[in-house]
Amino acid sequence: MAAPYQVKFCEALQTYYQSKFWFYVHLEKDRPQFWKIPLGQNCEILNGSKNIRFFGYFNFRVFKKINEFNPDIIIMGGFFIPMHLLVLLWSKINGKKVIFYTETLELNRFAIHPFLFQIKRALRRFTLMFFRPMDRLFAMGPNVVNQFIELYHYPASKVRLTRYPQDIDMHLQHEKRNKTVGENLLILFPGRLEDAYNPLFAIEVFSLLIQDFHQVTMRMNAHGSMRKECEDLITVKGLANKIQFIDGIKNWNDLHLIYKHADVLFIPAKNSNGPNTLIEGMASGMGVVISDQILNVSEYLENGVNGYIEPLHLTTMKKALANYLLNPSLIDQHGAISKKNVHERSASGTAQLYHQYISELFNSSK
Repeated sequence: MAAPYQVKFCEALQTYYQSKFWFYVHLEKDRPQFWKIPLGQNCEILNGSKNIRFFGYFNFRVFKKINEFNPDIIIMGGFFIPMHLLVLLWSKINGKKVIFYTETLELNRFAIHPFLFQIKRALRRFTLMFFRPMDRLFAMGPNVVNQFIELYHYPASKVRLTRYPQDIDMHLQHEKRNKTVGENLLILFPGRLEDAYNPLFAIEVFSLLIQDFHQVTMRMNAHGSMRKECEDLITVKGLANKIQFIDGIKNWNDLHLIYKHADVLFIPAKNSNGPNTLIEGMASGMGVVISDQILNVSEYLENGVNGYIEPLHLTTMKKALANYLLNPSLIDQHGAISKKNVHERSASGTAQLYHQYISELFNSSK
């Protein structure tokens, strides 16, 4: 999908390379319409793409386009897609460098039967054997690096810790909140209304918090399959005047304003590899409360230093949020550290990191 931050990343890469980004689709059905931004001169949708269940996207026009563009490097996102294996084969035959990037490969062992878990893990290990001719793996988090080296036995020389680009330039310009004790604070729940992001739990925590702090309010992402369940719980808890859904966003470039006008980011996810919304909130200078089920945050978020990382317990999460209400100056203290920690994750900063790794790849092959 032509995610806005990838489109902007393509433009940032032009500083170093003649880059083209080709996407299978412009917008996937679970994303809001404001994600559909202009693609510019260097991004393109592959018309005629098909998404086949269990096999992912296919579009054989890609081989004609690769021949015409004749790139030195091909970067692909996602294993277990037969189309990408075919592109890898074409690339090796034609002497091209190939980089894959991916998030975690390991399955959630608690989501499926233990026997099925072992079968799926074995199938993944078998499938990954066919991708070994790639030149580099860009792993989106330390846990992914460990999985490839220790669990899937990839050579460490091929694996590099990197990251997704973030569209945070406007967020980094947000000013301090300068809140005082007793002043209204706004909590932001940015995750989609899906079970993995735990929106019902967030509402339960807020209902406890409001009992002691009447001045607090919360805004929630409006998109997701659990919207009706959330609305029903809000009604049952009598919170309709305290919780607002974020409807009406029409432009991706206005999204940063949601963060600018909020104070504390709340992400009690059940599982996540590190959501973009966390980086966006930190770049804005917000206070942060997240669950300990969110991976790949140790590089930029430390519990008690620039936010709170807590287990999924109602009272524990309530206490973490209350810390900011009892001492609002913590928001700006934590926010200043967070801005510094995530500054390099912008599109331009990530382009510079990719350039470093790609230069290393070509220098090592000379």
